[in-house]
Amino acid sequence: MRRVLHVGPCNTPGGMAKVIQILSKNPPEGWTAETWQSHKVGNPIVKYLHHKKMLKTVQKSYFH
Repeated sequence: MRRVLHVGPCNTPGGMAKVIQILSKNPPEGWTAETWQSHKVGNPIVKYLHHKKMLKTVQKSYFH
């Protein structure tokens, strides 16, 4: 089964987040969809740690 990862402001109000939600809930037949919240509220260290954790997750899930 093929997979797609939608990266963007998934949990924020606005049009882009809504589009990502719609796409991730309705992937094409034979595909699975996941989201990656790219916007993180907080200081730069919190943001860095969030993205570092997500990159590790993506590497394990998609490039094993």
